[in-house]
Amino acid sequence: MMAPEPVMDPFTYCMIPADNAKPVEEMQFTGKTDRELRDGIARYFAKEGFTTGQQEEFNEKMSEQIEQNAKKHSMGEGEAPVPDKKVADDVLKQAMMSQSAAEIVPVIYPDSTNGYKGISLYIDQVGRFKDLPLNERASKMSQRDIRGDAFVISSYDDPIKDDWARISCSKEAVEGYIAVPPVKAMDPTAKAAAMGAAETKEVTEENFCKAKSLKETGNNTFQKGDYELALQSYTEAITELTGRASPNLNIKDLTDLTSTLLLNRAQTHIKLNNPKAAIADCSAVIATTPTLKSLYRRATAHRMLHEYDIALRDLKQAEELQPGDAAVAKLVAQIESEKAKQQKAEKAVYKKMFSGS
Repeated sequence: MMAPEPVMDPFTYCMIPADNAKPVEEMQFTGKTDRELRDGIARYFAKEGFTTGQQEEFNEKMSEQIEQNAKKHSMGEGEAPVPDKKVADDVLKQAMMSQSAAEIVPVIYPDSTNGYKGISLYIDQVGRFKDLPLNERASKMSQRDIRGDAFVISSYDDPIKDDWARISCSKEAVEGYIAVPPVKAMDPTAKAAAMGAAETKEVTEENFCKAKSLKETGNNTFQKGDYELALQSYTEAITELTGRASPNLNIKDLTDLTSTLLLNRAQTHIKLNNPKAAIADCSAVIATTPTLKSLYRRATAHRMLHEYDIALRDLKQAEELQPGDAAVAKLVAQIESEKAKQQKAEKAVYKKMFSGS
């Protein structure tokens, strides 16, 4: 007898419509189990069924796949045996039922660097056969071809503690991932090998104290203008805190120190004219808890790359967190001025190109 699914608390998830004219939409799940969530998404995808032509194409592709698998697993030399008709029909029937099922596309794998918070897209797994429109925003976010509407769902998953739960994912967070896609998701097996040492390393009180000392060293050298040395100190401090916290460490203190180090390193990257690295550090903080400082510094880095619209989006979120902040207002004015100059210069270039002169 199967154990019942655990009861879930309500949470927020989002839908990215394939139609770019429609905004990202926040949705509330108020059911009890993950099965209810998956079934609801499957029903949504089932509304967009196959046409006769699409159905025939899908059947043909599945028949080809069955034959290829039979050849692949043939024991003898020469031609593979024709697959058993009943088996083939059963497989095809099962595949037909999948036309309402969802494919899960990992965008961020949960690990210690992001507080074990992962994000996935739930998409129509036969969207291509249904000839659904390209979802440009979801495709950009996941860095692969996505057809039709896509649901963005976040979860907390700590495999060592065997702790799993659905958690809320806001519209602002999704828009941020669309604007600045996360680093391409690594295959779970490869990621496990790469992260093995960090995941098994225990962060002790000694590591915590050493990281604090390195932070002070970094701050002092930063104030003196020695940004390379400051960068080295901040990076060493972050390495000290990378791993699994020992039971006697205060998790909030550990998280706060890690966030501070990442933002200090981001500011150092800005000073060293490394805006992309600064964006990565700020995004790591924003993925856990967006703050005025993290959004402001990421906007500054985007400004350096002339990505003015993305920078203004970050500053809009910063303004919502702390209305009336003078530094945010000043940076908004500067970016809007630079954006206007850029647009004016581009218009002049286009005018010259098409004027024939």
